[in-house]
Amino acid sequence: VLTSVQASLPHVEEEVLEPKPANKDSESAQKTSRINREELYALMGGGTELTRIFFALTVLATIVAVIGLLRGDVPVIIGAMVLAPLLEPSMALALGTTLGDIKLIRRAVIANAFGLLIVIVIAIIFGLILQSNISPELPEIASRTTVRIGDIGLALAAGAAGALAITSGVATALIGVVAALALLPP
Repeated sequence: VLTSVQASLPHVEEEVLEPKPANKDSESAQKTSRINREELYALMGGGTELTRIFFALTVLATIVAVIGLLRGDVPVIIGAMVLAPLLEPSMALALGTTLGDIKLIRRAVIANAFGLLIVIVIAIIFGLILQSNISPELPEIASRTTVRIGDIGLALAAGAAGALAITSGVATALIGVVAALALLPP
């Protein structure tokens, strides 16, 4: 007895797929709200590029976050997290892990590591400059150092919503996902 096996393989760059002729099945496939693997790779692969824009947005988001934490201003902190370009490398890492694509995983880890390094260096600089104004008891800092079971549930729900938003091609839903994640402790 032979049974067909379905598996997910890493993206092969050398392979060129020819467009298939349009038929009833392809029309119904186009009507579904899902995007194919090549579109996912194009969407996620761009988020791992270390460009000047990536570095500039990371620096600016860190400055905005520092000011928001010092002021105890939640909307400013959420704005900093929406501004930061670190969500795309994280999603690329998840896609690479799911598909077993070592190249995508490596690029995503490097992008996240550089982003984290930038944030840490800038935070240290601001910490040294503003020593007298920073206290771990500030409400916005203290609230992000305690993780409860509800926070884990929120993270799982937001992650599932992000995966659904990406795979269905509804990128506008990502704004809500980012705002939900901004409320989570690190």
